[in-house]
Amino acid sequence: MTYPDSLSVGARSRDLGVDCFTQEYLVFGHRHCRVTATGDGLVVSYDYRLHRKASIPSEMRAGIKRVEGVDAGG
Repeated sequence: MTYPDSLSVGARSRDLGVDCFTQEYLVFGHRHCRVTATGDGLVVSYDYRLHRKASIPSEMRAGIKRVEGVDAGG
């Protein structure tokens, strides 16, 4: 990637569990027509009031499934 460039950034969720899921990221540089970066992260639902992991709220789970258009792997 070099300046100036236009980038497209994508993310998708996978491995939707009871209290966590993985997000994968990809950055595409248009100037050289190639993927310039990838990454992933584990997202854990957390209840700050109780100071512990918590189940993913049903509204969030439904939103992930709706946006992904699939069961997000679980």
